[in-house]
Amino acid sequence: MNNIDLIAMALKNLFKRKLRTFLTILGVSIGTASIIVMISLGLAINKNFESQLLQLSDITLIHVVGVDETSPQYQTKKNKIKLDNTAVYNFKQIKNVEAVSPIINLSYSIKALCGKYCATLNVVGIEAPFLKILGYELESGRFLNEDDKLNIVCGGKVPYSFRKKNSRSYVYYDSPQVNLMKDRVTISTDMNYGEVDTTDGNSSSSNIKSHAVKFVGILKSDESGWSESDYNCYMTIEQTKKLKAEMRKKNSGENNSDEYNQIYVKCKNINSVKDIAEKVKELGYNAYYEGEYLENMRATSANMQALLGAIGAVSLFVAAIGIANTMIMSVYERTREIGIMKVIGASIRDIKKLFLLESSIIGFFGGIIGALISLLVSHILNTTNISFFNTDVYMYSEKSVVSLIPIWLCAVAIIFSGLIGLFSGYFPARRATKLSALVAIKAE
Repeated sequence: MNNIDLIAMALKNLFKRKLRTFLTILGVSIGTASIIVMISLGLAINKNFESQLLQLSDITLIHVVGVDETSPQYQTKKNKIKLDNTAVYNFKQIKNVEAVSPIINLSYSIKALCGKYCATLNVVGIEAPFLKILGYELESGRFLNEDDKLNIVCGGKVPYSFRKKNSRSYVYYDSPQVNLMKDRVTISTDMNYGEVDTTDGNSSSSNIKSHAVKFVGILKSDESGWSESDYNCYMTIEQTKKLKAEMRKKNSGENNSDEYNQIYVKCKNINSVKDIAEKVKELGYNAYYEGEYLENMRATSANMQALLGAIGAVSLFVAAIGIANTMIMSVYERTREIGIMKVIGASIRDIKKLFLLESSIIGFFGGIIGALISLLVSHILNTTNISFFNTDVYMYSEKSVVSLIPIWLCAVAIIFSGLIGLFSGYFPARRATKLSALVAIKAE
């Protein structure tokens, strides 16, 4: 018998028992749909984690935030390891490092005055080219230049943070209170700058001088609304050092002027981030990168996918038992037919192929129907935005998905269902080939 004859005969035999075939295929469909949907939930969580992290930060950026006093390198050099220019130089020598910038944070230590309005600014000192390297985009104006003095590039939310002088409200307004690109702005490290002294009604005075600054650019606001850059003001690192020196005169508790708050290390690609971070740590520094969170999230997601997949696999295992049961019943019911096939010259190989083909067809079509069901269920879950897990992956973006079914998952599930059908039909097919032709032909 050729293969076409075997396929035609297998389909004919399955259609003879329509209800049993339908119920068996339905069981396979439910099992396949279960395993696809369960895995899709884990894939969606992994994708949401990744997309959220990409929106909130640059995963090729390493933050060096201090020295690791427990490291062997620090124990041998002690106080020689600092976040200073030597560290900046050493980091630049590491392979696959694209750029390095020291960072000075004057966190909410700068008072700005613009006409009748004032604000408390978070000033960040940074190397001028680094804003472009970080991928920031401009809403208006330009980026910093290396020769800039008292020029500032600010985040998109800064113009909204100005309030009327003497007002204690720090609420961010719906519209900008000042035009920073045109209005005259002065800043001071005196936090009472521009305020009225409540004792005599006069403006507060201080021996700390103020500086006239120029806002040369405003960055685009981040769509997520959670970017720290939206609320920062950026100045060149040299100019920020001078402001920091003023603060040291006022507050002796400030860090030494030759040390930085942290250092940014920009890597050329994602694959090199982990190795570079390890080399930075070997030099005796504390460093972290957002990709570490992504790796932990992926590991958590992989465990979750394995658990969900195992739950779905139980349904498919039950369906496999159903296929085996159907084929065994078919062997018992078709004992006489098997005997006749042997008498008229059908080979044992053809008989085995026939039963294996029938069980494979059940598994294959059950897989196709199950894949279609899973796509429908996934569409419903994403449309209604039902969340099965109490996680933060749905907090920041409206574009988060609940279920994600890639094409490869459907293809693998269909092939797997076909193989389940094939294996489930093996023992019934083997039993059919071992029946004696004379005994089988006499069976009622």
